Amino acid sequence: MRIFMVWLLPLVLPFVVWWLWARFVARKQEELGPGWSDAPYAWLIVCAVLLCGASVATFGSLNASPASAVYQPAHMENGEFVPGRMVEPPKAP
Repeated sequence: MRIFMVWLLPLVLPFVVWWLWARFVARKQEELGPGWSDAPYAWLIVCAVLLCGASVATFGSLNASPASAVYQPAHMENGEFVPGRMVEPPKAP
C-alpha cells in the first residue's frame, strides 16, 4: 500500500485528472473532445514528478525516527517473525 501511495498514485493522478477533465469537456460540448494525442504530456509529467517528490518528502518526515535510533534487523523471537525497526539504543549505566 505504501508503494502505491508514495509512487504510483502521484505518478498516475495527473493523467487521471486530465482524462476526467477531457471527458467532462467532451460531454459539455457534445463532441469527441481532446484525445490522448492532444494531452499536454510535458505538464502532466512535471506534475507527476512534483507530486512524487512531495509524497516522498511527506512520508519521510512523518515516519522519521529520532537521530539516536538504531536499526534492529528482523529476527525470530519465540518462534515468531519480528520485522526490522528503528529502536532507541540502550541507556549506558
